[in-house]
Amino acid sequence: MASELENNIQRFFRSPLQRGEQRKILYLYDKDQYYLERLTDLSEKSSLFNLLIIDDHHYIYMNYQIEKERVDENLLLYLVMDRPPDRENPLLDVLLYSKELKIDKESLLYTAIGIDSANAALTQLASKYQNFFNAKERTSKFKRLYQQSITQDEDTMELCILAVLTKADQPHWISILIEIFHEWVKGQSKRWESIQKFGNIKRFWRLVDRLFGFNAETSISGILSIDSLVKQLFATHLASEWQEELPSLLKRYQLPKRNQVIIFINQWMNLKNQQESYIEVADCMEQDLGISALLKDLPLASAAQMETFKAFDVYLIEQLADQIQKGNADYQTSEQLITNRRGTFWYKHYRLPYHTLRWSTKFYHSLDEIRTALEEVATAEGLWKQYEEKFYAVDQAYRKWYSCFDQLEAFNDAFEPLKEQIERQYHWFFLNQFTEKWDHLLLKASSLNIGPKQQDFYLKEIQPLLEQDRKTFVIISDALRYEAGQELFQRLVEEKRFRGTITSMQTAIPSYTALGMAALLPYQQLAVEANGEVTVDGLATNSVEKRNSILQQTNAEKAMAIRYGEITQMNRDELRKAFSGKKLVYIYHNHIDAIGDQRTTENEVFSAVGETLYQLKRLLTRLATEVSAKQLFVTADHGFLYSRSPIQPAEKITLEQGIEEAVYNKRFILTNQETHIPSTLSFSLAEQINSSGYVTVPRSTNRFALAGGGYQYVHGGHLPQETMVPLLAIQTQRGRNELPQVSVSLLTQTRTLTNSIIWLEFLQLNPVSESLKEKRLSIYFEDDQGNKISNEVLLIADNENSSSQERIIREKFVLLNQNYAPFAECHLVMENIKEENDKQKETFKIDIANHLN
Repeated sequence: MASELENNIQRFFRSPLQRGEQRKILYLYDKDQYYLERLTDLSEKSSLFNLLIIDDHHYIYMNYQIEKERVDENLLLYLVMDRPPDRENPLLDVLLYSKELKIDKESLLYTAIGIDSANAALTQLASKYQNFFNAKERTSKFKRLYQQSITQDEDTMELCILAVLTKADQPHWISILIEIFHEWVKGQSKRWESIQKFGNIKRFWRLVDRLFGFNAETSISGILSIDSLVKQLFATHLASEWQEELPSLLKRYQLPKRNQVIIFINQWMNLKNQQESYIEVADCMEQDLGISALLKDLPLASAAQMETFKAFDVYLIEQLADQIQKGNADYQTSEQLITNRRGTFWYKHYRLPYHTLRWSTKFYHSLDEIRTALEEVATAEGLWKQYEEKFYAVDQAYRKWYSCFDQLEAFNDAFEPLKEQIERQYHWFFLNQFTEKWDHLLLKASSLNIGPKQQDFYLKEIQPLLEQDRKTFVIISDALRYEAGQELFQRLVEEKRFRGTITSMQTAIPSYTALGMAALLPYQQLAVEANGEVTVDGLATNSVEKRNSILQQTNAEKAMAIRYGEITQMNRDELRKAFSGKKLVYIYHNHIDAIGDQRTTENEVFSAVGETLYQLKRLLTRLATEVSAKQLFVTADHGFLYSRSPIQPAEKITLEQGIEEAVYNKRFILTNQETHIPSTLSFSLAEQINSSGYVTVPRSTNRFALAGGGYQYVHGGHLPQETMVPLLAIQTQRGRNELPQVSVSLLTQTRTLTNSIIWLEFLQLNPVSESLKEKRLSIYFEDDQGNKISNEVLLIADNENSSSQERIIREKFVLLNQNYAPFAECHLVMENIKEENDKQKETFKIDIANHLN
């Protein structure tokens, strides 16, 4: 049609001048300016005529232009107005000797909507939608969608019409149906009424029948309705996931074209801007279909395959919590079920309860691992090493479990019995047996110095670096116990910027702030005073300012001590200025102890640990990027003991009478003379730090019964949880900020698809390690035009197993129901979710003889 219009115009202006003609003038009334853009382009390209745009406000000027100024030009007068009556038309005298460019109503419509008037199929279809095209706004939106489409045929035309009426963001049947269903579930019908009024209901239901096989015969209600269609789509998708014998309810609701249903629901789930609509509709369908009635006695392995409704996640979470609590769970199987859920739609909505379950399994698995090992350890040194390498995982899992549990807003009934069971296991098995063994072996040890001494930190770690003139940062986080240090280390080495090692140091007993902070300073003599304060070389150490003075006495002006809070107030330039010329910087961070030491907040201590790890990693990143720090240490003054259950009277040691010149703490008493209190252990300070006095600590995890303060969070005693502190020796390196991801390769060799359901195997080429991190891929099939023709699979490659057989991942793909040309090419697309430019494609050929069903 466009070429026909242009040919007519060019033919007119190229025709010979008639008798009396000095030039050619053509005119066109087009109030809606349908032809303006096309005629402007034609005028500029052909040079046959000049386009003169005329509105009803400049008649006199335009008349002057035509009759006086542009008398030698061929003109096309483009009148953007309604045609006035002849007696009211100021340009009538010009128009009488000009020729009108006449376009019939149909041609005007075809031009307006951007279709070819020579295409009979398209023009016939357009004539069926006259009501739709009567509105300029609808026509304009249609034209935009149609012209942006890769294919321009009858199907595209109808989809564009439906997209306009439903306000879908693209002319695709998936987007259109989503908009209809989302409106329906909210009890509204404006978009559906627009289809009835301006569209073609019969053709809509014909499209639905062609897609899913939904018609009057297959409709569960016997009529064509959105209600029946939605129910049967969701029921059909659920049936495709069902591994057991299909319930009669689902059998009745099945639609014949299952593949299309699977892909529709799958793509709806994967459209980020439509996930809320999916949740609303799925929740409604879950109730209407009575899904909860199908869950009774459903095997967990089967439930773990279901993704359609959230009911299966709720069921899975509740059943796993019950099995773990009753000791009926296989921890490896439970862990695998949880791992497999990560790629499903509802996982992100239940991430917290799943993480809670994951840490439950890790807790019990860690307990199982230490049972035999605990019995076999024969020395305090051996038990210290076992805690450093393995046993710390119990304390870590206990903390992580509560960190998740405390944030749960649902599932309290399911997790409360599990919480009680974990408390019993943590206290009555782990702490009791572990500490009993520790007490026994510690008394047998020839020395209290079992691990690397905290008191040697400065001499062994810092002094050599200063002698090499290497700038060093030391971050001391109050009460950062060893298991938390392990987690921090793992977070750091996930980034390529950081590398290093983690080891442990043993604090002196008592393991409290004053002694731990002093022990990390340079000194000749470390002493505990009668009032419990600690000095180095006779100097007080009980503030950051005093420690700063000690550092500067040893290192002149090249050292400084600063609080973490001060750093957070500095920008990059201020930070650089503060550390300029310094070779040694001690940074003091205090969040865990500040929260745990308060009776009103001690139950928030695990949350404080999580916040601390975030703050420390951010601090390390700032130091690395803003002041180019290359050598950093992270350590602590002491660890801590914490239990969620209130401390029972039997766990408290009552002091019958006071001890003169003693310093009391719930986990230790400092005295000048050795004491003999039942159920305690007494040690000489001289054996540890060459200072006079004695320290008495309760056996096991018991506390001294003292007034004030809390009992659940304590430190100062002799247990590894209190005396083992992490030492992270971190170096920074330039280059990429993050570790490279593992590689994933398609393992399946065949490249011909002979069935609409395809199972493919992928190999994670390397295990996740300190030098390689996980990769997440979105995988699907697309045709040569880039249209998705299958479901979309989320593949998470995060296996740490060294065996390649254990790193094989098998995934299911379902092709759209449509006719494919013999040996038509398609592509398996593997998109890296976190790296936009990382996309792999494998070419396949489709060899499916008949239309897919």
